[in-house]
Amino acid sequence: MKHYLKLYNNNYFAMKDLKRLSLLLLIVLGIFIGCSKDDVPENEAPALTQKVNLFMKDAMENFYLWNYKLPNIDYRSESNSLEYFDKLLYKDDKWSIATDDVEGLSNSIEGIETSYGWSLVFGKFTDSEDRFALVEFVYPFTPASEAGISRGDFIVLINGNPITVDNYKELYDSQSAQFSMATIGEDGDLHLSGNVDLVARELALNPVAKTSVVEHDGHKIGYMLYNQFIDSYNFAIDTALENMISNNITDLVIDLRYNPGGH
Repeated sequence: MKHYLKLYNNNYFAMKDLKRLSLLLLIVLGIFIGCSKDDVPENEAPALTQKVNLFMKDAMENFYLWNYKLPNIDYRSESNSLEYFDKLLYKDDKWSIATDDVEGLSNSIEGIETSYGWSLVFGKFTDSEDRFALVEFVYPFTPASEAGISRGDFIVLINGNPITVDNYKELYDSQSAQFSMATIGEDGDLHLSGNVDLVARELALNPVAKTSVVEHDGHKIGYMLYNQFIDSYNFAIDTALENMISNNITDLVIDLRYNPGGH
């Protein structure tokens, strides 16, 4: 299986995760589609939908990374708030989302999600429109870790099908699937290494994903991989720091590369 790989500049598009390089704007929508049949002027959306649209518009004008690129769209005439949000997004933004899943968003903020327990970035093969996923890291005690998947592994097929812009979300949203794994050989080619069948489950993901102490040139360097700001896991930060202090560290590295933000 010979392909050339291309990672997107900076160099990926990503879901969840996702989430880096731009302000991740999570807007909790209430009732907004077909929410009112009040009499409204022709070509105008119902009043409640307009309120949701205006909330989106105001939030993006104030906080969006590309707020100076927002298109001039009359929010009053947009009858579908999710479609209106998509129209506002800058062309290079593949991270920002709007959701009406209040429970799912609330759980995510608390580190609870139904998933396979991995963080992925995506790239494109240069000789086709197919995509691939590269595993950034895997949380311990999750379906992905139990299947032996680890950082640096490639995923190239979902249920035997190539990964495309139409199905890549199944790597996050599906309840179960078969994934074809691959590795880069010494020849630089991509080689299939086998299939894994995963079933997603509800996980409580500790954002302090890894800690260690490294000794180098007379320094004892503490390291902490911290993947999301979650209030209910502040104790985990305290524990990690206390352990490193007890090891007499002289330096500290806090790794926020995969941290989308949070509280």
